[in-house]
Amino acid sequence: MLEIMKIAWKNAQKNKRKSIFVFIAVLFSILILLISSALTNGMVKTINYNYLQVQSGHIVAMWKAHYNLSPFLPGKFLNPNTSKSFNYEEDEKNIAAAKILDDFLAKNSDKVDFAAKIIRRSVSYSVGSNSYATILYGVTKEDADNLNKSKAVNLVDGKWPAKLGEIMISEDRLQKGNLKLGDSIKIESFDISNKPVSQSYTIVGVYGDGAEYNGYFGFMTDQSAKKLFNMRDDMYDMVKIYLKDINDSKELSKELDKALLVKSDVLRAQDWYDAGLFFTSLSPTCKIIYQWFVVILLLIISVGLKAIIRLNIVSSMKEFGIMRAIGFSKRKCFGIVFLELFYICCTAAVVAIGVALVIVNVVASNGIYIGPSVMTNAFGGEYLYLILNASDYLFASVVIIVFSILCTLGPALKLCRQKIISLLRKVAVV
Repeated sequence: MLEIMKIAWKNAQKNKRKSIFVFIAVLFSILILLISSALTNGMVKTINYNYLQVQSGHIVAMWKAHYNLSPFLPGKFLNPNTSKSFNYEEDEKNIAAAKILDDFLAKNSDKVDFAAKIIRRSVSYSVGSNSYATILYGVTKEDADNLNKSKAVNLVDGKWPAKLGEIMISEDRLQKGNLKLGDSIKIESFDISNKPVSQSYTIVGVYGDGAEYNGYFGFMTDQSAKKLFNMRDDMYDMVKIYLKDINDSKELSKELDKALLVKSDVLRAQDWYDAGLFFTSLSPTCKIIYQWFVVILLLIISVGLKAIIRLNIVSSMKEFGIMRAIGFSKRKCFGIVFLELFYICCTAAVVAIGVALVIVNVVASNGIYIGPSVMTNAFGGEYLYLILNASDYLFASVVIIVFSILCTLGPALKLCRQKIISLLRKVAVV
């Protein structure tokens, strides 16, 4: 085996033009594979992170109408309206369901980090002749601290609302309305009984947009929102539950949902992954598409390399004939052809991994700025980060092995079928 490896390595060094061509082709292919994997890994993290912090939490408790909406709707948590919340006419059931939830949170206090009982409803406000649709987000203090600390909502100027009558809007809305901190805007909407309501609020904070849809939010305290909508103090539109270990979300969400269904089905619970499949399934799908694109690219390259290997074998027929004459088996000859390409591919892969690591580490600190575009609606932010996982290196290694086999299989097998006399005469049809 050692002898075969030495011969294959010498052949790779001897056929420099072929080796350089194969090296460059494999280098760029593996580099594209790793960078595309790093990009999609970063996209997965960005999408899931923004979705978890702003939209769902690890477990989301929703009222029946909201729960019944398709998890594949991108606006399930982003386009709220009264039909997604509780039915104020079922007061007894609502109170009973809210108590079950509170009891569950108390019982599992060792696993629950905090629960954000939020208000999220559609409102509008006018500035001059322009009217703006807005998603009013009534946050608890813990949720506001979490959104601020995680940078899911990036405070640009001023402060987070802390009192009744205060609101924070996006930088985009501030500029479009020619507004400034301290200005007052009048919010108009409908309360829980569908009666029109309006209230003026002072702008005390401005936040960066991140994803384009985040710019539609108007943040205020949950108490301010409840007062606007004439809502009971113990009611809410949804609950984002954050756990100390996200891996507990599936089991605990099922346990909570089962407990809620004992009394009625007005309030339901679901884990973050199943609640918003549009976001949670989008990124893995994109990653698979990117990876298969690169695999197809490698297959196309392998067709060209097969022709090069075939010509190389034809020019080395006499050499293979001599090896066969002195006792080399067909298997050994096949191994020489395979290992020659495998060495080149492995060398290219090592270089590609090194280059990919450098690129990832350089970009990791700052991210790739994609700007406030349509892409941010899917990514959930204006920056995309590169992340390489151990599975990406494993996948690249498997691709290299398969690629080497595909390139050498046909020509090497045809070589093995040739008779020794034909090989020595350089007469072969490979």
